[in-house]
Amino acid sequence: MELISKIKSKTLATGIVIISAYDGFTDKIFGLDLGADDYLDKPFNNEELRARISALGRRHGTLPKVSIEGLECDTLCKTLRYGTQELPLSKKESELFFYLLKKRGHIVSKEELLDALYLNPWNISCNTPDVTIGNVRKKLPISIIKTIKTRGYIID
Repeated sequence: MELISKIKSKTLATGIVIISAYDGFTDKIFGLDLGADDYLDKPFNNEELRARISALGRRHGTLPKVSIEGLECDTLCKTLRYGTQELPLSKKESELFFYLLKKRGHIVSKEELLDALYLNPWNISCNTPDVTIGNVRKKLPISIIKTIKTRGYIID
């Protein structure tokens, strides 16, 4: 419950689903009043969880699947597919790509990427995002990550 308060203090746009063995009404009400969007009792059905996450994404304006020029981006599974081919990304490449996708239409600076993707960004080289974006671009069959000189990166 403490984590919900911390997350919601930073951003209201983050959707939260509580999965808990506590199924009392007071527990549910407490979690929802703190800012959770949904509450699911254990044991639960995986398909129900998937459907609730999809509904949450629709409410928050983030779709579970996004298509850009034939590139299918599954934001739940964090996978990319172009036609029938799945595009493998490393963990950091995937985190970076889907962070940019989440910020689609907005310029994201290198500093913001470092803060969002690393626990200790001050210990990471400032050109790390450049290198990671270069690696992602090599793996993508289309050019969708644009560089905005001196400002950052954008997926338009």
